[in-house]
Amino acid sequence: MLKTSYSTLLKLFVAGFALAVLSIFTLDKTVYLFLHAALAEQKNLWETVTLMGSYKWMIGMTIIAVTAGFVLSFLRPAPILTKIWRSGLFILLSIAPVAVVAYVLKGTIGRARPYLYDTEGPFSFMPLTYQDMFAGFPSGHTTIAFAFATMVAILFPRLAIAAFVGAALTGFSRLALDAHYLADVIFGATFGTVCTIFMAKKLAAKFKY
Repeated sequence: MLKTSYSTLLKLFVAGFALAVLSIFTLDKTVYLFLHAALAEQKNLWETVTLMGSYKWMIGMTIIAVTAGFVLSFLRPAPILTKIWRSGLFILLSIAPVAVVAYVLKGTIGRARPYLYDTEGPFSFMPLTYQDMFAGFPSGHTTIAFAFATMVAILFPRLAIAAFVGAALTGFSRLALDAHYLADVIFGATFGTVCTIFMAKKLAAKFKY
């Protein structure tokens, strides 16, 4: 992934954004109505999936790994301990800017969430409101899940498939819980993946990757 050119990243970003915009006008309403009816009795299941894919535990565990690895390597220097805290720091510094920008975008764009469908519909936007009910685009959970999966794939390639499957399930859980439309998830996945690769490429030399 680190070998992906910046021009390719830009093309992927534009393609993902275009697909998301297309989804707003063609798929979001249909997908929402279908999943809302089909998964009405499975909310508890998807609440659990969303919780498992929450940025809180991903970032929290990474911070713990960085802190523990740094302290232990200071007390008893060992290559593996140094690698743990440096890898964790690499993850945090690559993901953090992506998370912050995604959060700002959500409030700036101000798309209504699907649970407001009956009153707002899928084309309702309230820019610069910074209220949770108008923070649909992009999906924050999906953005962070794909950002984290991207870093796992970069650092531990053998875990790439599992990481991205987990990220995809997190994204789907947001649809199942009426928290986001399909376009929100598509752009969240695009933003989280592409922007994290961009950040990782910028930082890779400093972390010797």
